Amino acid sequence: MLLSVTQPTLHAEISLSIETLLRPNDIRQRVFDWRRQGLRIALVPTMGNLHEGHATLVNHARKHADRVIVSIFVNPMQFGPNEDFARYPHSGGRPRAA
Repeated sequence: MLLSVTQPTLHAEISLSIETLLRPNDIRQRVFDWRRQGLRIALVPTMGNLHEGHATLVNHARKHADRVIVSIFVNPMQFGPNEDFARYPHSGGRPRAA
């Protein structure tokens, strides 16, 4: 998931757009374009179980960057043989590996 945030100014309203990109090449191209424009980019990596702590991190990132990317990826390789990937808590939908 890619969260594109336009920073507000003192006299402007917040402009927020959320775009979901699933293919790594699409994300790379978007970041390349933003860098070419001289924009500052922040990354908030998650394992998919979104909670208030992630929102706090996104809000902090928005203060320091022009664009914020939130990655939502649950890597099955991070689970040991006695840990159940399918039972890992997640926010909406079914957990999946990209």
